[in-house]
Amino acid sequence: MEIFGIRQRTGNQAVSGLSALIILIGLTMLCSCAHIGSPSDSRTDNDDTERLSTQGMITLALASYREAVEYGDSLMAIASENPSDTKAAIYGRIIIGQACIFIPERATECYPALSEAEQLAIQAGDNEALVSVYNGLGLYTLNRGMDPAGALFYLFKGLDIAKKYGFSNLHALLLTNIAVSYYLRNDPVGLHYAQECYYYGKDNHNSMCVFIGALTSASFHKINNDSDLALRFIREAETLLHRLKLYNVTGDLYCTYADILYSRGDEAGAEELYIKALEESANMPESEIEIHLGYAQLLAGQENPRKAIVHLDSALAISSASGYGIRRTDILNLLSKSYSRLGNTAKALHYSTLYNQEKDSISRAEKETNLEESRIRYDYERAENALMRQKIDLLQKDRALNWLISLILIVVCVTVTLVILYRRKSRLYSAIVKQTADAVRNEKLLRETIRDLERRMASGPASTTPREEESHDTDSSQPSSTITPEKQDEIISRLESLMLDVSVYTDNDITKDKVARLIGTNRTYLSRIINDHYGMTFTQFINSLRIKEAIRILSDTDDDTPLKAISHQLGFNSMSTFYSRFAAETGMTPATYRTEARQLLDKQPEYPHEEED
Repeated sequence: MEIFGIRQRTGNQAVSGLSALIILIGLTMLCSCAHIGSPSDSRTDNDDTERLSTQGMITLALASYREAVEYGDSLMAIASENPSDTKAAIYGRIIIGQACIFIPERATECYPALSEAEQLAIQAGDNEALVSVYNGLGLYTLNRGMDPAGALFYLFKGLDIAKKYGFSNLHALLLTNIAVSYYLRNDPVGLHYAQECYYYGKDNHNSMCVFIGALTSASFHKINNDSDLALRFIREAETLLHRLKLYNVTGDLYCTYADILYSRGDEAGAEELYIKALEESANMPESEIEIHLGYAQLLAGQENPRKAIVHLDSALAISSASGYGIRRTDILNLLSKSYSRLGNTAKALHYSTLYNQEKDSISRAEKETNLEESRIRYDYERAENALMRQKIDLLQKDRALNWLISLILIVVCVTVTLVILYRRKSRLYSAIVKQTADAVRNEKLLRETIRDLERRMASGPASTTPREEESHDTDSSQPSSTITPEKQDEIISRLESLMLDVSVYTDNDITKDKVARLIGTNRTYLSRIINDHYGMTFTQFINSLRIKEAIRILSDTDDDTPLKAISHQLGFNSMSTFYSRFAAETGMTPATYRTEARQLLDKQPEYPHEEED
């Protein structure tokens, strides 16, 4: 299988890959971002250093390599005169290292300059500059070493740093550079990184990242034979190119666009775009090489090897002059095939030999780096998985914390509510106890007054005795259905007088008939009077009197009679009946009432106790 982005078409025809200038866009813009983004620890206030660094990065981004070297040399001179100016030393080497990649006579300076910049950046703790260094080394390995796998080693190192320190824009551009390196290896894995850059740009409204991601994604979809998606992305990239005025990459975009049309069988449209691409790529050697190669492949497919050789010779000459060697094997291979079709065996053999020599050299380099690349890819994926696990753990911890906070708030609200209710209930109990105790005390005084009056009136004549009344009432075989108000008042007076005697209503054998006989009436009148006057039944009336007596006993803080004994003493047949009736009358149990009564006494020690007779 042929390498560096060449895909076999119907027969032996190939289509050129994405222009290497996309790498230059990503890498040089990346360095420029690293320079301008945020201050590093090694920066100084030297205006010349700041100006030269900025201008050097700009000229590097514009592919003015010789001019960029001049800025780099000036920075190195400043660093030589002022050793403490580490910024000048670092960025001088970065600019020289990247620019010399494309200046053949100074190509040997690339790797030493970038390696020294790496050491200085590590010592100064300048992580953004270190990202630029690793991208420069990736660019050097890709172009001078013609080794996409080796380039990935440095690019992934830069990506790890960008992710670790949150350099978002640098992260996105590195993803694109990684995608392009995979593309040049004809490896569809790179589509993942191209798409990640594209959607990063969408999410963060970064049009440059969207443009690069779209352009790179279009090329990958072309490799995957998905020409519809490739066309969609290249059209989006074209729209962004005009909006962002990225005219220095117009040739690259048209070249990629032409490749897609060619893959769709539109040779006329592809040829038109290749011609437009050549017009737009003046003074951009990397773009010119890609376009000449793509156009030559189209011409070779049209059985026009002579015209194809013209463009291949131009591409080879530009490659030799610029030092851009990433496409040399493709050019040499197609030259050999084109001369073979013309019948020029000597030329065909010459270029075939050169092709095999360079391909063998690349294959050996790839074998040496494949193992390292696999390790890098594994480490990167492992780091991504670890980061994802950390995010999931944080989400779970946040969810657990939110649940805990919610639970605490609920507990606090419930506790506050219970405290408020308890305090209200406690105040209510105290008020009930106080009112009840006062009522019982007043009732006791009233009873004593009534007994005293009865003793005084005992010697006076009585008009009609209860027994006589009883006899009179019981003589009637059928009691009257109505009771006169006077008679009703008299029966009520007798009933209340009878109930002044505690032993009457605390008798557990008390019945309606017994009470009726004691007050000289019949049970029918008694039931009706109790119901009409008190609004309750006879049993309820007796129990209410018993509960009042219970309240009197429990209100006496000196009385420690057990509740069970009080229940029996009051005539209740069971404790449950006593508790239920007491709670119905007072809203609390007998035990609670006794406790509240004693607490009320503790709060009001001046409250007078009942005097003993």
